[in-house]
Amino acid sequence: MNYTRLAVALVASVAVFAGVSASAATLGGLSTSDVGANSNTVAAQLTGGVSVQFTTAYDATVGYYKVTQVQLTPISTSQSFGVNSTIRLTLKGAANASLGEFTQVFTNAISGAAAFIPITGTLAASDVQGVSVVVNGGPTTALLTTGK
Repeated sequence: MNYTRLAVALVASVAVFAGVSASAATLGGLSTSDVGANSNTVAAQLTGGVSVQFTTAYDATVGYYKVTQVQLTPISTSQSFGVNSTIRLTLKGAANASLGEFTQVFTNAISGAAAFIPITGTLAASDVQGVSVVVNGGPTTALLTTGK
């Protein structure tokens, strides 16, 4: 057996191991115990969707109709917005650009199952081409848990 070859192979192995260990040490302390993943099913409060209606008013100062309120009503009469729901509404214009985001938190039962979102500022009714709505909270939103 050639001890010179064995010694060179051993030294090379130690050098490679030291190089790998040194490069792993530069990762900022990342270890497998710091990595985790989670998934969860979130139950939708309003599986049937919502109907959107706008309230407008003519503003003589600016010379056009502006949006003053948006009414959201569940399409299914058996569904309603839950107590402590947060409703986030984004009004969209051309090319889906946001014209503004409006948030309403309902801490009490919502009368007639409709949610009324007041629109602040001067927003031309003719600029509104779409809406995006998120309903969060209330009794049917799933609790999201995280873990390692």
